[in-house]
Formats: sequence, structure tokens, C-alpha cells
Amino acid sequence: MRPNLAKPADNRRPTAPPEPRRRVNRMAIWALVLSMLGITALIGIGLGYKSVIDIGRSREEGRPYAVAAIVVGSLYVFVFVVGLIVYWWIRSGS
Repeated sequence: MRPNLAKPADNRRPTAPPEPRRRVNRMAIWALVLSMLGITALIGIGLGYKSVIDIGRSREEGRPYAVAAIVVGSLYVFVFVVGLIVYWWIRSGS
């Protein structure tokens, strides 16, 4: 038996050049950082909303960071407000 020495057909199609990477919105990253700090959660929430709007206009990357900043910041504010309510409730009952 003779081995098949035929050259395989080149069925690869030429591909388009890769699309240049879009920039990540820096405001979204800052919003997430500020939201995670806790004390600056309100600033993080505001920057998160602003960066979502900017990302929609400029087609930049980073929407998940902005949404995470809004969620994390909102959770911090919620826990803080509930903590204050519980504190006042306990203080007034004594």
C-alpha cells in the first residue's frame, strides 16, 4: 500500500482583519471602584448612571462595570439606611 501523498485542499477562507478593540469607559471603572468603597457609594451610583448613558452614545466597552457599580452602590446605600432604621428603632425602645 502506498501512502496518500496528495496535498490536502486548502479550504480556508480569507478572513477580514480583526476589528480594533474598543476602549473601556474609564468612568465606569471609577464608578465601580467608588461604589465598592462604601462611603462614596452615592458618587459611584451617579457615575454609573452617567457612564451607562455615555457608553450608549460612544459605543465604548464597560457597560457591565457601570451596571455593577449601580448595583453595588445601591446595596451599600440600602444596607446603610436599614442599619440606621434599626439603630433608631433600638434606641427609641430603650
